[in-house]
Amino acid sequence: HAQNHPAVAVAIALVEGSVFMREFFECYADPRVVELGKKAEVYVDPVIDGVFPSKIGTRLEIITKDNQYTLFEEDKQPISPRFIKEKFTVLSSGLLSGEEAEKIIRVVEDLENLTNIMELSSLL
Repeated sequence: HAQNHPAVAVAIALVEGSVFMREFFECYADPRVVELGKKAEVYVDPVIDGVFPSKIGTRLEIITKDNQYTLFEEDKQPISPRFIKEKFTVLSSGLLSGEEAEKIIRVVEDLENLTNIMELSSLL
């Protein structure tokens, strides 16, 4: 499956700007994605991997045909709540309305004050 191949994920991100399930299902056969996937090399950097799980890091190096070099690095704490909400909303969009997803998000954000788990499970 394309979703298990990191080079395809990189190619989809470069072509589409994001990588969620929709992009995998709709874009993995796109000729631009296929060509970029063939050119991408993905490997584990031992320096970045060595600080996991206290930090999550990413380094993306892009070298173009004409030898231009661009480096993107990210070194941050675990995933932000904003990203998790966005991902949940995108992944649940085929099953839940935006309003239903937002209700679930609000309940989960206030989970420590939840007195009855049925308040959450009834939304699922």
